[in-house]
Amino acid sequence: MRQVWRVGYAGRIAGVLGTVVFAGLMVAFAAIGVQMAVSGDAFIGVLSLIGVCPLIGAAGVRCWLLGVRPNITLTEDSVVVRNPYKTYRVSLAEISMVSGGYHGLCFTLTDGRQIVAWAVQKSNIARWLGRRTRADGVTERLLMAATAARHKSDMTETP
Repeated sequence: MRQVWRVGYAGRIAGVLGTVVFAGLMVAFAAIGVQMAVSGDAFIGVLSLIGVCPLIGAAGVRCWLLGVRPNITLTEDSVVVRNPYKTYRVSLAEISMVSGGYHGLCFTLTDGRQIVAWAVQKSNIARWLGRRTRADGVTERLLMAATAARHKSDMTETP
C-alpha cells in the first residue's frame, strides 16, 4: 500500500535545471579562478575560488533541496514527510486532521503538534475560488488512511 507524492513536474524540472545551471556556473567560475591565479592576478582568482564558487554551489544545492527532495510517503502504518531540511515519521493513528495550504499539507496530530509537508501545496487562488487541486486528493487519501488506522487501533484496544 506504499504511495508517494512528490513536488509537481514543473517544480522538479525547475529544481533539476537550477541545479545544473548553478553547477555549470560553479565550474566556470572555478576555471576562471584557477586561470586568474596562475596568470598573475591571484587576488581575483582566490576571490573567485573561495568566495564566489561556494555561494553558487550553495544556490545549486538549494535548488535541489527545494525542487527534488520533498515528498510524502504513505506506508501501511505511518506517513513519512520528507521536507528539504528535515524528515518526519508519523504514525497514522496520531493524525487527527490534514489540510492543504500555500505552504503545503498541514498535519495536525492528536497531541496538538503540526507538521507541514512541503511536497504538495494548494495555491491561495485555488482556495479562494474553491477549486479542487491535487492537494485535495492527497488530503482525502491521507485522512482515509488515518481514519482506518485509528479505527483499527480502537478495535484492537477494546476487549
